[in-house]
Amino acid sequence: MRKGADVTLLIAGDTVSSPATVVAVSDGTNCAPPPTIGHVPPSTAPVPAFTAETDYPLTAQYPEPLTIGY
Repeated sequence: MRKGADVTLLIAGDTVSSPATVVAVSDGTNCAPPPTIGHVPPSTAPVPAFTAETDYPLTAQYPEPLTIGY
């Protein structure tokens, strides 16, 4: 997760830990509400989710310019 110049790595557990409601989707640049497909609005039902169990402040440990690839 990037907020300004700070980058934090969020680490999820290895099992589905809680239900969550999808309130936004990301295309890698912007977040927006889930799209309506045809005449069907997005579901508001909770879905299985991996929530962050811990985080790691990358910029605090590695202050030089950071590139993350996958």
